[in-house]
Amino acid sequence: MPPLPDPAGHTLGSWLDGLARPVPAPGGGAAAAAVLAHAAALVEMVLGYTAPGPERDAHLAEASAVRAAALVDAADDAAASAGLAAAFRRPSHDPGRADAVAAALTAASGCSIRIVETARRLEPALAWSARHGEPRVRADAEVAAVLLAAAVRATTVNIRGNAGADPGPAATLALCFAARLDALAAGVGRTDTPRPGTG
Repeated sequence: MPPLPDPAGHTLGSWLDGLARPVPAPGGGAAAAAVLAHAAALVEMVLGYTAPGPERDAHLAEASAVRAAALVDAADDAAASAGLAAAFRRPSHDPGRADAVAAALTAASGCSIRIVETARRLEPALAWSARHGEPRVRADAEVAAVLLAAAVRATTVNIRGNAGADPGPAATLALCFAARLDALAAGVGRTDTPRPGTG
């Protein structure tokens, strides 16, 4: 199998070329993590336009860290997807197949849960940027909230798929988090401040 595309080491176009290939990895989980990285980058951009200060600087540093972590999550999820595909390819008569599939599903579920955990780290910086960020780019904070919610919902699909009939509380909690992000995005969108954005 060719090397898995790493979003941290490729241009956006080349990584998307890898995502578009009809192979197991990278897949939807890695794509969700990449969307999360885009949300974090937008939060960084909004905060970069905002006047420096202790709170702004702390949130900017965390958004940058989240962007880096999301790219790691994308690479980890791609590797887990490849492992899951390899486990399912084992012959049905292989006595170790069931254990291999179970272990691979656990690993994939862990990656999905970590993506949601990484997304949660961005919420405080996002909320702060929506309230206190440069008004001219507040539209970009709204886009970041929409992207973050989409990344969490997409990851929830994988949490449910990997967990089977009993996804436990992880999927429900993730969807509640996404709904909170929807409300945050709507709140930014209702502001009376002009929001021409940046392009």
